[in-house]
Amino acid sequence: PTVCAIAWMVETALSTYSEYHYLGLKNYKLFKGIIFDGKQAEDYLVDLNLLSDTAELLEVEVKISSETEGKTTFHYSAVLMLVKDRESVPLYSGELPVLTAQQHNLYEDGTLFHGESLQGITAINHCDENGLMLSCIINNSVKQKQGEFDVTNNNIFANDLVYQALLVWVRKQLGLGSLPTATAQWTVYQEVPVGKPFYLKLELTANKRNKKVIADIQMINQDKQILASIIGAQVTASESLN
Repeated sequence: PTVCAIAWMVETALSTYSEYHYLGLKNYKLFKGIIFDGKQAEDYLVDLNLLSDTAELLEVEVKISSETEGKTTFHYSAVLMLVKDRESVPLYSGELPVLTAQQHNLYEDGTLFHGESLQGITAINHCDENGLMLSCIINNSVKQKQGEFDVTNNNIFANDLVYQALLVWVRKQLGLGSLPTATAQWTVYQEVPVGKPFYLKLELTANKRNKKVIADIQMINQDKQILASIIGAQVTASESLN
C-alpha cells in the first residue's frame, strides 16, 4: 500500500539523519508501484537527495526504484521534511460529532476491500457532496502485525485510513472504484495512538469529471487536537476499478 511505501522512505531517511524527526512530506507520487505477483524485483534502491538544509528543516527527496534487465523502473517518490523539534499540535476549531462504534461494515458491503489490520473505520458520521466525517480506531492487535514499522513512530494502519476515506467518498458519491495516486503535502504533528478512537475529516477540493478526486483531510483526536493534516490527497476514479 501507499502508506507502506511512505513508511519505507521515512525509515530510510531517519536512519540516515538520525538526529531529526519526521514532520511530513510533500509531492508524493505513485509511479509503477510494487505488485507482489512473483514477478517483482528482488532488490530495490531507495535514493536520498538532500534538497535543502537549514537550522530548522531538512528537505530530502526520496525515490524508490528497481532495475530489471538493465531497465530502471521508478515506483514511488516524495520530498520528506525532517526537523530537530516537532511543531506544537494545533486544535480543531469546529464542532465534532459523537464518536460512533461499528455502525455498518464498509469492509463487508463492497465499499472497501482491506484486510483485518487495516479495518479502522467504524462509522460514517456524515457524508455529502462536499466531504465526510468518519469515526475510526486502530485495534491494539496491530502491534503483533506491525512488522518492521513501529506504530508508535509511524502508524501505517491509521495513515492508510486517509486514502480509505477518499475511496469511501468516491464510492458513496460517485458510485466508482478508485486508486490513490498522489499527495501534495502531509504534516504529522503527533502519531495516531493505537486503541484510542479518533476522527477523520475529509473536505473535497476538486472533482475533475469523475476521473480525478482531490481532498484535504485531517486526523483529529477526542481532545480536538489535529494529529495530522493532509493537503491534496488524490485518487483516480473509474468504473474499471469497481
